[in-house]
Amino acid sequence: MLAMLSPFVAEFLLGDQYLAGLAGPPQQIVMFLMFMAFYGMAAVLIRELARRLRIGWTGLLLVALGYGIFEEGLITQSLFNPHYIGLSLIEPGYVPGLGIGAPWTVFVISLHVIWSIATPIAIIEAWYGRGDPGGRGTEPWLGRIGTIVCLVIFVLAAAATAVFSIFSDAHHFEAPPARLAAAAVAAALAVIAGISLRGRLAAPAPSTLRGTVLSALFAAVATSALHVIHRLPGLSPWLDALAMLAIWTAAVVIMRAWHMRGTGPVPFGLGVGAVITYAWVGMFPASRAGGAAVIEQVILVIIVLALIGWTAVRSRRTVQQHRQERSPALH
Repeated sequence: MLAMLSPFVAEFLLGDQYLAGLAGPPQQIVMFLMFMAFYGMAAVLIRELARRLRIGWTGLLLVALGYGIFEEGLITQSLFNPHYIGLSLIEPGYVPGLGIGAPWTVFVISLHVIWSIATPIAIIEAWYGRGDPGGRGTEPWLGRIGTIVCLVIFVLAAAATAVFSIFSDAHHFEAPPARLAAAAVAAALAVIAGISLRGRLAAPAPSTLRGTVLSALFAAVATSALHVIHRLPGLSPWLDALAMLAIWTAAVVIMRAWHMRGTGPVPFGLGVGAVITYAWVGMFPASRAGGAAVIEQVILVIIVLALIGWTAVRSRRTVQQHRQERSPALH
């Protein structure tokens, strides 16, 4: 479920499959399978690492940050490619010493941290009772063989994506070794920072209806602001990058204070809010691709909202069941 939901949210709900127009069903199926092997396995492996080492959500997000740098810096090299997918993504706010565009770097890595990794994990863990200490959502899901299989699939998918990115590019762009090395070091440092939190897993916030709704509203506002600011016409690229970083900083500070009060935020609610943002953001590329794409996008939104509703009901029942099992008999 996690391997499927990650690419579904990260690429399809966002509408990235419409970048070249409305692709036919066979092509979209192949795209989805490739994204499952890459994004999906990354989400599975990151979650497994986080839950085995008990690094909590802070550590998980840091590892996800490392993954985002790894993908965009080393695999697709979009952080350095001046002609990536035929667009000048790194031209605004270009930093000559690093070879990156400040707004694009902040924006695209944010997409991976929030939607490729954190959001699908939060939703699927809620499906398995993440809100209750006895639920399967808090436990590792893979054994040694399962971990090795997922890792092999991920490595092969990453290699295939890297080759495809180079040869599908009209200029066959390859970043200078020094910049690739810098990206590798940055990714490694983010992962090491996450792993350094080993054994500091915080207790999950109570999965109350109020906390979940407030978390969803908070995430929807924060993530929508991220997309709106990045798309504001005429905005200075440096203000764009700084504003997005400010949103990140404010969100982290607020969530930290919220957590210290012991009332939230609820990961599932945050995931729901992020999905709501992609539900409206994905409509823009769909509308540009035509009526059939809009219909498809509406169907995708309905599917993910149905999954969220089903997960909410199932999670609440799971929590109640565990509480009943721990309570003494009343007869």
